Amino acid sequence: MASSRGWGDLPPDLLALIADGLTIKAYTRVRAVCTAWRAAIPAASPSLLVRLDWNRHDAWFLSPRISTALHERLATLLPDRSVCLGSGHGWVAVHDPIFYELQFGLVDPLTGVDIPFSSFPHFAEHKLRVSKVVFAPHPTPTDFTAAAITGHDGGRVITYTAQGNSGWADAGCPRLGDRDSIADVVYHEERGGGGERAVYCLATSGDVHVLRLHDAGGAFEPLFDRGNAAFDAAAAFAPPYDTIRHCTNAKNLVVCDDGDMYQIWRNNTCTRMGPLPGGGEYRVEYNQMFVLRYHPRRRPCWVPVEDLGGRSVFVGKNNSVALRVDGGGGGGGVPGLRANCVYWTDICPARAKVFDMETEGEQNFMHRVHIIITLSSPASFEPLFDKASRRVFHPAVAFAAPHDMIRASSTNSKNLVVCGDGHLYQTWRCDGVHILVLRYHPRRRPCWLPAKDLGGYSVFVGKNNNAVALRVDDGGGVPGLRGNCVYWIDHCSDEAKVFDMETGKGNAD
Repeated sequence: MASSRGWGDLPPDLLALIADGLTIKAYTRVRAVCTAWRAAIPAASPSLLVRLDWNRHDAWFLSPRISTALHERLATLLPDRSVCLGSGHGWVAVHDPIFYELQFGLVDPLTGVDIPFSSFPHFAEHKLRVSKVVFAPHPTPTDFTAAAITGHDGGRVITYTAQGNSGWADAGCPRLGDRDSIADVVYHEERGGGGERAVYCLATSGDVHVLRLHDAGGAFEPLFDRGNAAFDAAAAFAPPYDTIRHCTNAKNLVVCDDGDMYQIWRNNTCTRMGPLPGGGEYRVEYNQMFVLRYHPRRRPCWVPVEDLGGRSVFVGKNNSVALRVDGGGGGGGVPGLRANCVYWTDICPARAKVFDMETEGEQNFMHRVHIIITLSSPASFEPLFDKASRRVFHPAVAFAAPHDMIRASSTNSKNLVVCGDGHLYQTWRCDGVHILVLRYHPRRRPCWLPAKDLGGYSVFVGKNNNAVALRVDDGGGVPGLRGNCVYWIDHCSDEAKVFDMETGKGNAD
């Protein structure tokens, strides 16, 4: 007779498969059933995207270990009137905007456990703005590490602790301009536990500073150009980003586990337009987004990128989360999570949204909203060669004898050909029939040299829109079309003609 088996004897892989389909609350309860189930199912550590919905904060819970994206009203999970100032590692930083001193600290929305910031230096300053809080994983009431953006006018100070409530201190962010403030803050520590703890601060100017934390206190240092007392935007960003950085009010910093670092800029106001210092104009649309990656050994060091290295990132009130997405959309079991996307929250209208870098479009989680990226500048001329001699053309530098002489006297019809591989040719027609062909060599002087062939192309010149250069292999499948020939129109006879460079003859010879 077969022995009876209990629920605790279910295969671990089956348990994990079932748990992946549960909501976060149900997932947490299932882990509490018995020791065997707790061992088979890893702990949930949800990341939160917080949004403001008609003065009520909502959140999208997303976790690399949970397959369900759960939308919850924070009012049902947190104390009354609480406002979210940050989130990460399953905890939420909150404060009470009415009775400020009664509630300010960390709350686990799944268990209800809270860690008050009982000795936070600014309890008595009711009007002092605290815009964001970040913190280390696994906080306890007696031991936690946290940092907050504090101060008036957007915040220019980091209030931090590495020793729980006994270690709060203030540090002014250096190298800030008169109108500059701290736009975002990220907590980061090296892998493996016990690594260096740091708070990265992104200024509205695009400058980045690092607050190194240790038990004795903390010290700020610029991320780059540490010897400069002032921020050099030209060393940080190439044009036009050194200008349009002023048009992107919402800035977030992402620090990945492998050390890669990104800035994410978004214009959260109306369309912005203006002149560029080097000429031309810029146009930045509402909610238009730019992503730049940090290259410590380059100048400029922040370079625009077209992807996130296969990651998806979550920015906002949360400590920025970067998840590696394998397979182009599995996202570690999170439905709909795609690689190279920025997930963020829009306050007006209150929606969680995603920016897909591959399509350069913006979406909420249900509906796509297309964004047109337009950075335009007017046309400007520059010489193809000898750019320093803009005002005077030197024929001897361009053409060897005798072409420097016959260019003006004997060739009254000239055409330019730009091939698909980048080669340039000039075709000069003499006496109505004979043709000279010269090829451009950018590193030679003279740079236009007579050519004996067209590299296997045949070209068509005349009134057609752009001279056409066709690669001809064994006739190219077009009857009668030969390689290394110039096809043109004789305006006197209104006849189509051809000049064969291999024979040096045209069809009029």
